[in-house]
Amino acid sequence: MDGGVEIPAQTLNIRRTRVIKDRLYERIRFKNYNDHRIHVRVNFEFGSDFADIFHVRGLLHERTGTFYRPVVEGQTITFAHTGEDGLLRQTAIDLGTAPSVVEYGIGSVRVSFDLDLVGHQTKLLSFVIEPIVAGVEREGPAFDVAVHELRRSYDEWDHECTSIYTDNEVFNTLLQRGRRDLRALLTDTPDGRYIAAGIPWYVAAFGRDSLMTAHQILMLNPAPARDTLRLLARFQGDRVDEWRDEEPGKILHEIRTGALANAAIVPHTPYYGSIDSTPLFLMLFGTYFKWTNDRAFAEEMMPHVDRALEWIDRYGDMDGDGFVEYQRRSRRGLDNQGWKDSYNSIVNADGSLAEPPIALSEVQGYVYLAKLRIADVYDAFDRERDAVALREQAHELKKRFNEAFWVPEDSFYAVALDGKKRPVRSVTSNPAHGMLSYHNGTVWPHDNALIAAGLKRYGYHKQTNRIATAIFDAAVFVDYMRLPELFCGFTRRTPNQPVSYPVACSPQAWAAGSPFLLLQAMLGLSARAPENLLTINSPVLPAWLNWVELRNLRVGDSLISLVFRREGEMTGFSMISKEGSVRVIMEE
Repeated sequence: MDGGVEIPAQTLNIRRTRVIKDRLYERIRFKNYNDHRIHVRVNFEFGSDFADIFHVRGLLHERTGTFYRPVVEGQTITFAHTGEDGLLRQTAIDLGTAPSVVEYGIGSVRVSFDLDLVGHQTKLLSFVIEPIVAGVEREGPAFDVAVHELRRSYDEWDHECTSIYTDNEVFNTLLQRGRRDLRALLTDTPDGRYIAAGIPWYVAAFGRDSLMTAHQILMLNPAPARDTLRLLARFQGDRVDEWRDEEPGKILHEIRTGALANAAIVPHTPYYGSIDSTPLFLMLFGTYFKWTNDRAFAEEMMPHVDRALEWIDRYGDMDGDGFVEYQRRSRRGLDNQGWKDSYNSIVNADGSLAEPPIALSEVQGYVYLAKLRIADVYDAFDRERDAVALREQAHELKKRFNEAFWVPEDSFYAVALDGKKRPVRSVTSNPAHGMLSYHNGTVWPHDNALIAAGLKRYGYHKQTNRIATAIFDAAVFVDYMRLPELFCGFTRRTPNQPVSYPVACSPQAWAAGSPFLLLQAMLGLSARAPENLLTINSPVLPAWLNWVELRNLRVGDSLISLVFRREGEMTGFSMISKEGSVRVIMEE
């Protein structure tokens, strides 16, 4: 209404733009499409609860600290709170202009702006919301500058990445969404750059998630692998600290900087309760070297690599049986410390929880591959004796694993060995399986991508494409074609759609990276940059892809562009262009 005069419907356009670059920028545009003047009162309510992420997730319930009454001075609103760590935290909101009306609620502030718009006039309201810790304010650019810098950073990311084109526009959209989401999750900190694990729950450095994501996208862009390894090396464990499940050489699980972590109410400064982060660190380092032959970086990382290997043998293998196992020591730590880290994720066939210490099957595989990968790096640096020792250890581990984990009655490998070295014989038909369970029945895109890549290594091309097709089919039904952290594990039935998991992160880093690993598996790509080679092993495109073009794929110092084409059941490739001396070979 405008002074009692009705404003015709669909004549006032409101456009809201939000930008995050060190702070939150919000611009709201009002456009009057009438030929006459209108008056609009716009109301906003602001508040800030300063809740730590562990409170938001419901992991801790008791809150302490002091809230202060909001302060409004001119065009600025300030909320303040002293947290459990004694630090003063403020949320300062610059409204751009003083509001017409200010009203105080319980911990909130309501403001109103009166806008007069003549016919076809546009007006803007612009807010800047800044977090301030311990009174330290940071200079930030204006809205238009922030938007320009952010767009430029996305353009730079796109330029760094391998360009991927296919004849399937829907699949192109999935790849573009994944590439953009990965850029959105790239996080710069004083300690280095990393890919945050997911929004909203895991906007932090996670060892496992960051390492797996960087591994998934080596074909797309190897730079995040280097950044991730460097950051995690900086926080590599250097002491035995049971509160943080820390040990010398161990790679962190999660790092937080909120009030609860600062006050040592939670051990995440960082927390090291991940049994697989350390072998994954070694795996990624070795595979990154195979793609880049980055010798300067390898020399920088070598002391951290040696310490991580020492952790596997000295601390990871708790009882000297040759397998890496875990058992929580921190009273605030995780009971289960593999990728399925829910308290009830490792269960026996009768539904009972497995007893620690637990040796997970996949972790032994990570250790096996990590030692082989590092042996290759040692070869490149003339550490022949160390390389031979690692290969011998890997082959011995494989032998012991097949003896201890294989369950003849099930014709299947055990999920784990429990504290009494008994196989944990659970498969999806067992009593603890539930389609809604976070780790005991749901479908994870990243896990399926790893499975598909493994099937490809064993020559199961059709099965690889079956998984890739299923993930692609599911993505078609998801908002924005953004693969979520996980789906509910209900049986696929036409015309039913995938059932979303209510609290799944979206975007989630290793879900966003999954399409690239799936594509790499379908194309059979791997690199041996120290030998100046790109290898292609039995490429097989699915029925919904006729051709795939890769432009500026990086192998060592070279750039190469290729096109893959499917003719019936056969897929071949040809080279479009090449910069550098890399050679392409076909392997069967």
